[in-house]
Amino acid sequence: MKTVLVWFKNDLRLHDNEALKEAIQECDELIFCYAIEKSNFKKLDIGFRKCDINRLKFMQQSVVDLQTHLLIGSDSAVQFLSELVEKYDISDFYAEDEYASGELDLIRRIQEKLPEVKFHFYWGKTLYHKDDIPFSISKITLSSKAYRILAGKESEFRKTLKHRQN
Repeated sequence: MKTVLVWFKNDLRLHDNEALKEAIQECDELIFCYAIEKSNFKKLDIGFRKCDINRLKFMQQSVVDLQTHLLIGSDSAVQFLSELVEKYDISDFYAEDEYASGELDLIRRIQEKLPEVKFHFYWGKTLYHKDDIPFSISKITLSSKAYRILAGKESEFRKTLKHRQN
């Protein structure tokens, strides 16, 4: 029996969540978790917090909505996910893919701490899939208008994911 962890991060959707869909199709037993990163709420060197009050409220509402089936850690994913792997004998993680340096660093630290776990990452949370835009993530302009114009001309929306009927 294959027990896996579905790690919710920024994308807290149940509908149209590719990581969740793949985990359901490929695995026998699923455990769901969300780890609150305290570091996201500290003031950055540039003078503001990475996560403001609006993001905190949205995260709280989303997690409360999911919490009947969700394990929630309140320190950091590095420690919390390690505890879950040991407690539930988890072999694989399914989660959304990341692109920002802070989030990629967190994933790297977790992978270093849990080398025996296999990670499956899926793109989500953006209007266009990263494989469909006409430039790499690292080349995206800071201007949302410039991005939207070019992406809109050269990309198409992907269809939403289909769910299995029970």
